[in-house]
Amino acid sequence: MTPRPGRSGPAGTPTRWTRSPLALFRRVPDGVVVLLLPDGEPELVTGPGGVLWDLLASGPTLDELTRELAARYDHDAEIVRRDLDHALDELRDRRLVVADR
Repeated sequence: MTPRPGRSGPAGTPTRWTRSPLALFRRVPDGVVVLLLPDGEPELVTGPGGVLWDLLASGPTLDELTRELAARYDHDAEIVRRDLDHALDELRDRRLVVADR
């Protein structure tokens, strides 16, 4: 069973989130187009999703993502964390991101 996004990995190490190495992407005026190799369909990621994609370049933890997005959008951190939890699970299920412990 894979731990949920906010949980720690071995020895309490926080989970870090990164873009999948199989995901090609290109920034476009409306967001980010992402293509999962070898045979994925192109997907357009817009709005906060495009910002999330950019933040994933540095391998942040869920806490780091929550703080950054809550501050950037001046939104309640608990709501941002809940939404991120759902979004990261969905992106992981689609193999667009990976959780490194």
